[in-house]
Formats: sequence, structure tokens, C-alpha cells
Amino acid sequence: MSKRSIITILGIALLVGSITPIFANLVQNPSFETWTSLTQPTVWRVEDTNYARIYKESTRVFSGTYAAKLQRLQVGTGNNKGLLQRIILTSPTRGRYIARCRFYDNTDSVSGGLTITWRAADSSFISSWSTVYTTNQATWQVVERAAATDTAPTNAAIADFLLRTYGTSTTPAGGIFVVDSASFERVTAIEEQDGSNLKNVLHLEVTPNPFSTNVSISFVVNPASFKAVKIYDAAGNVVRTFSSPNYMNDSYKTSWDGHNEQGVLSAPGVYFVVLETNSARTQTVKTLFLR
Repeated sequence: MSKRSIITILGIALLVGSITPIFANLVQNPSFETWTSLTQPTVWRVEDTNYARIYKESTRVFSGTYAAKLQRLQVGTGNNKGLLQRIILTSPTRGRYIARCRFYDNTDSVSGGLTITWRAADSSFISSWSTVYTTNQATWQVVERAAATDTAPTNAAIADFLLRTYGTSTTPAGGIFVVDSASFERVTAIEEQDGSNLKNVLHLEVTPNPFSTNVSISFVVNPASFKAVKIYDAAGNVVRTFSSPNYMNDSYKTSWDGHNEQGVLSAPGVYFVVLETNSARTQTVKTLFLR
């Protein structure tokens, strides 16, 4: 099957309630791998050192060698400051976006927050939206503002990507959390066609979705009809092929750990699980690989 054919199939199979592949991450130095100093990650701007202190973190890291540790220096609410990166939106700027970051915060003394502030070409304020991270767990958590309901304002030319400390009325000074793997990506909605969904007639299921280590793939198909399960990247390239999944109790099961055919770990992003049959029937599920 040619790359052009598979891209056509993916476009047809994801008509409703879905989105096209995500474009490149607009955030520079997203995993804080480079620093101009121990308190200044490259490209990122520290908003105000009187309210939040930034540290280069190498002990607790989600991906790569470094992360960024934020310490809140103020008591109580307000004075929410942290790291900022100004992103110049590429044309067309109108569209839907997903903002995401990994947070590690296992204390009640501070909360983390992700904020996007939309600005016009002259940097004047238009609007903003925020997601505050309040789940205190000793694990890395995904914090995101999904694009399903958030669209850039018509005249937006700039997006300020902010990672901030937040506090309640009783929050003391000194609370610390760690951030890593920031992303801000533009997606494009696929138009609904004929007001009807394509049914998942082959019962293809991909769980969990998104995933960070392994994704389980299951489906129901006549063994005589099964051809292959293929993982495609956003450009339509085959990343992995499964031709002999486990078959039990009238259903097939296999899993993918994010590695390609050569055993190299794939880049985080959107991938497509495509079930192919000998009758030319296909089923596609989009999945998001996080690292």
C-alpha cells in the first residue's frame, strides 16, 4: 500500500470526532535540555524572581537529562509567576491548539499551572486560558489544555506559554514542583461528512490512549481475513508491522511499546493504528504517544 493510499485511508477513517495529525511542537527547548545558567533555561524567560525561583534539575527528570524545578516564594494566593516562552504563531494562525506539560508535585505546599495567553501582532492582550495542576502524587502527571474546545482568537499572532506556581490562601512560601516535556501544537479539525460516523465494525480498540510505555491493541476479525496491523506516523510512514498477533476467544491482541522495526524508540506524537484485512477493509484508531 502506497503512502498516498494510507494517508487517504487515514483521512477517511477519521472523519468525525477526531483531528488530523498534530504538527511540530512550537515550543523551543521543550525538555529543558539547555540552560544559559543554572537558573535560566535557554529560550525560556523567568517571569519574576521575587515570586518564583527556577533551578536546573537533574535528579527528578521525566525525559532527557534535565528538567526545570520551580519554587514558589510568596505566601497565599496571587503572585503566580514562573517560566514563560513567547511563541510566534505560523500562518494560518487561526486553528485549534493543544498545550501540554509534565508536572511532578507530591506536596500540598504549591500547585502548578499551565496558561496560554493569546496576543495580537503588537503584543496586546486578547484573552487567556489556564489549567491548574492540583493532584499531589509522587508520579509524573500530564497536564494539558486540549484543543477540542479551545480555538485561537481570530487576530491572535502570539501565544505566551506559561508554566506557573499557584497557591491557596494558606499556601506557605517555599513549595517546589518540577516540570518537563512541554509542548504546544496546532491541530486541524476534520470536517464532518454526511453527518454520520464511520462505525468501528472490526472492534479495533487501543488502550490506554494516550500512552507512555505500552499500548494494547485488540480487534475482532475472521482469521481468514486478517492481514496485518500497522503503526503509521503522522507523515504516513510505516513504523511497525504486526503480522502474527495472539488469537484467543475469537479476538486478536497485541501491544506496541513505541519502538520501530529497528528497535529504536519513536519520537513522542500522534500515531495511527491501522488494521488491514484481505478484503481491503481497514479500521484506524489515532493514538498519542507521550514520553
